[in-house]
Amino acid sequence: MQDDQLSAPKKALENFWYHYKWPTLVVVFVAIFLIIAIGQMVDRTDYDAHMMYAGAAYLDGPTVEALIESVNMISGAKTAVNDNPADANGDGVFSLDFNKLVYVSQEKSEEYIKQGLYYNAVENSNVKRQFDTLIVVGEYVILLLDPSLYEETVSLDIYAPWEETIGYRPDGAYDDYGIQLSELPLYATGGFCKLPGDTVLCCRAKSYISNFNKNIQEDSLYQAERALFKQLITYAGEG
Repeated sequence: MQDDQLSAPKKALENFWYHYKWPTLVVVFVAIFLIIAIGQMVDRTDYDAHMMYAGAAYLDGPTVEALIESVNMISGAKTAVNDNPADANGDGVFSLDFNKLVYVSQEKSEEYIKQGLYYNAVENSNVKRQFDTLIVVGEYVILLLDPSLYEETVSLDIYAPWEETIGYRPDGAYDDYGIQLSELPLYATGGFCKLPGDTVLCCRAKSYISNFNKNIQEDSLYQAERALFKQLITYAGEG
């Protein structure tokens, strides 16, 4: 009798699972997905701009902090923060999302091997795939690229031309879209001075890829990032 009482709930559960297994799994999956998605949205910082460096230079914490501080200084150099066109969300605080990918070009990797320097081909390949994904998605608008990566992607027609970003082609421009850091006063500022001088600074064209219910680049955010790009290009130096 007692065994029958104990087995009854078990049989009921087995019967339920037999008939509703897949609907239950779908509901659980959707619930987990929503919990993760909502958690990411809650924790997500509302950045004013997204900048990415991809190249051979290793940027440690202090260097990244110095670079971000330079961007903060330049973004507020012409206007008060509250009136800053680069302050996308208008909260009076400029916040920058900076991503860094250490990637070694084929030419440089051959030099590393000849010199007996450490080079991880598998990791480098993984970073390259990550870069390929990020550059297509287009969330990162202000780009600092190794010349090899820039040359490889410029034909994809994903970079904004000078006429759209600052209104004219600056002196020393690399081409119709980018310019090497060594041609800019920006290169003397903290953080930027640690990058190779041939690093190409360019601006991603607006992405229309959607993330959940909105574009990766909302119009207001993209315009603010383009305004920041113009501030970096036209920065004339201190004094």
